[in-house]
Amino acid sequence: MSTGNSLIFLISQPRAGSTLLQRILSGHPSIHTLSEPWIALNPLFARRRHGASASYSHSLACEATQDFLGSLPGGEQTYIESVRLYLNHLYSAALAASGKSLFLDKTPRYYFIVDELRRVFPDARFVFLLRNPLAVLGSILETWTQKPGFGEPFALRADLIHDLLTAPDCLIRALNSPGSNDAVVHYENLTHSPSVTIARLCRRLHLDFHPAMIEYGAGGRNKERWAFGDQGTVYAEQRPVTVRAERWRQVLTSSPQWTALARAYLRALGPGVFGQLGYNYESFRAILGIRDEVRDCPDFLETVFPTPSYNDTGDLPSQLTWFRELIARNARVRNQPVLLAAGD
Repeated sequence: MSTGNSLIFLISQPRAGSTLLQRILSGHPSIHTLSEPWIALNPLFARRRHGASASYSHSLACEATQDFLGSLPGGEQTYIESVRLYLNHLYSAALAASGKSLFLDKTPRYYFIVDELRRVFPDARFVFLLRNPLAVLGSILETWTQKPGFGEPFALRADLIHDLLTAPDCLIRALNSPGSNDAVVHYENLTHSPSVTIARLCRRLHLDFHPAMIEYGAGGRNKERWAFGDQGTVYAEQRPVTVRAERWRQVLTSSPQWTALARAYLRALGPGVFGQLGYNYESFRAILGIRDEVRDCPDFLETVFPTPSYNDTGDLPSQLTWFRELIARNARVRNQPVLLAAGD
């Protein structure tokens, strides 16, 4: 049974440019990919007692599953092997239809399950795409939200708050425990020096670099529109464009409400998180006009009004508790070394 030799996982915060990188990598003659599969999330995240909801009792289902696995000779390892068998069957079917040798699964929210994915597929290649978190916030606001009116609370779905707060934490933990097949790419490098960045990534993935990959829209290669991922810029361009890397400044200063939210988000992550992701916290303070954090930066969870995730009732109280604990932990870790092993 394959342990991931034919798999590449591309993981990031949503709205970090993952569709762009996926389009470029899809131009490699050995790589096949399809929209965003999401197929590993349910079987791996479902083992967690908290963070999922269902019409039946999810917590009770986890307890029953654990009891069942405890009666098996292989215990939890049997479950891991079963998930490997299930996912291998799906990935192999996709590859067989393409005639290629590698399948790229670009599902940003696999940031929740990196540890589990490593257990299931220890020989898979992992690409972690990092982007300035403020740019991610700007893209989320511009794509999925609307500006509130004066004095109105800023409604933000819980899954988007996870993308903003939980994703950086998960990505940093993954970078703290790098695998031998890991690679790190910064979105800013991808847009400013695409050929150099992709050539370096290909070497890290043990693949030949083909310069034509950069022109992902040339010759009609960009005609197929995927159901998930970016639906705008990637299809409007033929190659990476530098202007997107700095658009967040214009977006986050386009209204007082969004500037306040940007300041709150900067403070919520703190210099430790920004530094470990490879970004200069102080430069962003200056851009947002922050002189005194306590005075100028509101509390993030008081600035936003959390609402249920997309088409889901969810358990908002427990998620709010998680968000508060995460922000408090970020505040305690003010300055940490940059973690960019296997990076660009």
